[in-house]
Amino acid sequence: WMNHPVWYMKPVHVLLYLTGVEHICLGSSGNSGKVTLKKVISFLKQGYSTTIASDGPAGPAQQLKPGVLLMSCDANIPVVPLHFLCSNSFRLGGWDRKIVPLPFSKITVVPGKQVFVDSENFKSAQTEITQHLDQ
Repeated sequence: WMNHPVWYMKPVHVLLYLTGVEHICLGSSGNSGKVTLKKVISFLKQGYSTTIASDGPAGPAQQLKPGVLLMSCDANIPVVPLHFLCSNSFRLGGWDRKIVPLPFSKITVVPGKQVFVDSENFKSAQTEITQHLDQ
């Protein structure tokens, strides 16, 4: 799991470990992101799976960053875009307008089709994945 290394994310890191995440690679664009990306790719090649906020730590919202595509291409694994729906929630301010579910809300995860990324379809894969994010 690749996560932002800033101090205020420590509770999230602890929660990730408590929910069974075995490896947290700390980094993001501007914070040792390329080194961290290589670590995540090495875990993916070993058979691990991961999730990633594809629009990065600073946005813009719903704009796919190239790190997701590079991970897929280098590790030779597909990207499965996910879209989350929530029955009762509120939105936070900020660039990404995070959705916070209210207690007892129904959360639906809508997976898109697998997208295999290689050097030949890099741009078209980016477009296909971004379209799923915009739903």
